[in-house]
Amino acid sequence: MGAWHMVQRPSLRWLSWMLFRPGL
Repeated sequence: MGAWHMVQRPSLRWLSWMLFRPGL
């Protein structure tokens, strides 16, 4: 889905989303 985006731009929002959805 947004794997490339996270690799190119690891922003704070991505970190927050990961913490919110550690299952995905």
